[in-house]
Amino acid sequence: MAAPGAELGYVLKLGPKSYRGRTTSRICEPGRRLELEAKTDLGSARIAFRLVPWGGDTLVIVDEHPSGAPRRAGTTRPSTR
Repeated sequence: MAAPGAELGYVLKLGPKSYRGRTTSRICEPGRRLELEAKTDLGSARIAFRLVPWGGDTLVIVDEHPSGAPRRAGTTRPSTR
C-alpha cells in the first residue's frame, strides 16, 4: 500500500464472529512516513508510521489511536445509547 487512496479490504475474526474492514492509505512519503485509516464495523483508527535514521539503523515510530466511536456489531452508525 503506498499511494494515498490505496485500499486493502479484509475480514477480522474474533471467535465465532467476523467483521469486514478496510484500510486506506492517507499519506505516503516513501522512506519517511505512512499514515493509514482503518475502518471496521467495530469502529475506526488512525495508524501512523514514521521512519527516523538512528545511527546506522532506522527507528520506527508507530502511533495508533481510535478516530471514531465504537460501533455495535451489525450497525452502520455509532450507537446513541
